[in-house]
Amino acid sequence: MSEPNKITNIVSNKLKSLDISNTHVDWHKLKRAPQILKQKIKSKEGSLTVDEEFDELENKFVGYNRNTKNLIQHFQTMNESIDQLIVVSISISECFQNAIDPYSHMNENNTIKNEKEEEEAFELWSKVTRYKNIMKSIIDKIERVKLTQLKSIEKLGEIIKINKLVYKTLDIRHGYLLEYDSIYNEYNNLLMKKEQGENLTIKQSNQFYNLQRKLEDYRDRYKSINFKIKSMLPLYMTLIQDIITIIVIKLFFANLQYFQCVVELLENVNTIDG
Repeated sequence: MSEPNKITNIVSNKLKSLDISNTHVDWHKLKRAPQILKQKIKSKEGSLTVDEEFDELENKFVGYNRNTKNLIQHFQTMNESIDQLIVVSISISECFQNAIDPYSHMNENNTIKNEKEEEEAFELWSKVTRYKNIMKSIIDKIERVKLTQLKSIEKLGEIIKINKLVYKTLDIRHGYLLEYDSIYNEYNNLLMKKEQGENLTIKQSNQFYNLQRKLEDYRDRYKSINFKIKSMLPLYMTLIQDIITIIVIKLFFANLQYFQCVVELLENVNTIDG
């Protein structure tokens, strides 16, 4: 394959791994792409940059992390809306309660000016009061639902914290790879001179053997961490997926309890006119 075609494939693969078409751009990978691409363009066949199995694994992990963040955001919004429903409903009922004064139809001598209007005002005021009491009656149930949601959201947050440690390990792996490619380029230039029959200076000879040692060192470091990541990350993601599934079940059960409270609330509100 020609060098331009190689470069084209590299760019294509990197864009795919960054999922540019997705609205959720992974900036963690995006900021690293130019470095990797630059090193790869300089490298020859000895580069270890391309590892499709690792790239696929990393993309899957990034997707898991993004989905976990989306879950947190979704259920935080849900939790806030639950809170607002009760607070706003009680506030509205109190405003109406204060606005409807059953004693506004009394004259200066505290006698009724219009008995019919006074009865209607008192009846309306009583309905608003019952409505407010109904709203307050489910506060304890709603608080239990909110507590379940908050604890579940905290658990998801802990997973995000652990994922940050995984990202650090991935960064170390990419750092070793970039360093390996950089050393390889320098080493390969001197190696080509030797193979072409050029005599290396003493400084170049020392540099050549020094680079050779470094190359072996970083290759071993890279291969070691790369092997560990490819061995352990699938197990970690399986475990995390199982944990997230349990948390999501709890969250949806909490939401079911919330909607049951809403149904109960509506049924009780419908009895106010009865």
